[in-house]
Amino acid sequence: MNLAGIDRSSSGVVLQCESKGWYPEPEVFWLDAEGNLLSAGPTETVRGPDDLYTVSSRVTVEKRHSNNFTCRVQQKNINLTRETHFYVPDDFFVAPCSSAPYVILGLVVSSICVLAVVFAVWKRKKNKIKTNKALQREQQLLMHAQEIEEMKKTELELEKKHKDMVDTLTTQKDQLGKLKNKVKKQVEDNKTKFNSVVNNKIEQQEYLDLRNVTSDYQKDLTGTLSELETLELDVEKLLKSTQNIEGIKEAENHMDEEKTS
Repeated sequence: MNLAGIDRSSSGVVLQCESKGWYPEPEVFWLDAEGNLLSAGPTETVRGPDDLYTVSSRVTVEKRHSNNFTCRVQQKNINLTRETHFYVPDDFFVAPCSSAPYVILGLVVSSICVLAVVFAVWKRKKNKIKTNKALQREQQLLMHAQEIEEMKKTELELEKKHKDMVDTLTTQKDQLGKLKNKVKKQVEDNKTKFNSVVNNKIEQQEYLDLRNVTSDYQKDLTGTLSELETLELDVEKLLKSTQNIEGIKEAENHMDEEKTS
């Protein structure tokens, strides 16, 4: 028998008794100094490979007038009994302490733990909200920057197309001017040639034939010249309109710069 431990909840001492080499299985009893039977826990029984039993039992005892205790193992069938006596000094019995301070301390610690968990959850949620707002702000700025970039790209493409249109119209205007001058010169040359022919003595029929041919050709040239002049005026108007659009755009940009500054 030996001292297995101390039960602080009841200020008692836990005693353990173990006995080996029994057959058949024996019974275990705990007795105090007066021979009174003590209430013990269930007996643990183990059967070994040699078919012999080992029994073990524990009991919790409290301080008494006489701290002598007995563990009795007996087998009635073979009338065999073994006893072990144990004395527990008074110092082993610890006076029970009040559990109130421990309960209060436990409640305080639990409250602190709960508050710490609540604070941690609140802090994490707050940081998550701030992070989400920051991410949304970054996404909005990024989208705005992309929109501005796309607008600038489109604006550059429109400016290029506008410049190409102005260059094309200017070139066409120059070509039309040259063609008009060429036709105009040809009309004047034809008049001069016709007059020089008329001054010479030719037959009346030849004169009439020449006049008819020259008149038709002159009409064609005059009509072509008129069409060229009309086309030149249209190109001139279109060119001015295009240049006016460019001037309006520059004025708007200038006003935007003034507002920004």
